[in-house]
Amino acid sequence: MHFYNLYNTNVPMALPVYHTNTNLPYPFSLIVNSNQQQNQNHQNSATTLPTVMHIPLLTGWSDWVPWFAGVRNHIMNLSLIPHICDDPKLGNPFDPGCIPTHPPIITVLSTQVELTAWDFWWQNDGIAGHILMS
Repeated sequence: MHFYNLYNTNVPMALPVYHTNTNLPYPFSLIVNSNQQQNQNHQNSATTLPTVMHIPLLTGWSDWVPWFAGVRNHIMNLSLIPHICDDPKLGNPFDPGCIPTHPPIITVLSTQVELTAWDFWWQNDGIAGHILMS
């Protein structure tokens, strides 16, 4: 991955600065489960979006419960809950299935493994978004 300075090639481009919170209660993990491990092995192929034909359409408040159940079950089956859950609230019991993930931070100096993890995270986030918006 290369960053080019398009305006003046004689001046080196500055590296991006990322502010990270080292006090987060949950560590970042590249691989969460075996399903994601299998998906990561095929990350170079085109992403195929899952079908959402079985999820009822959301047309109003009266059909929100069946829509939500369909969306949540589909996202849970694909192990994508961390892409849609909120940060844990103080006082709530610990639920290891609802730890939100955030995209890995990459820089110009990132390794191929870090770039692959970043790409894999965004592919999964796109799948979760597809399920929510379809």
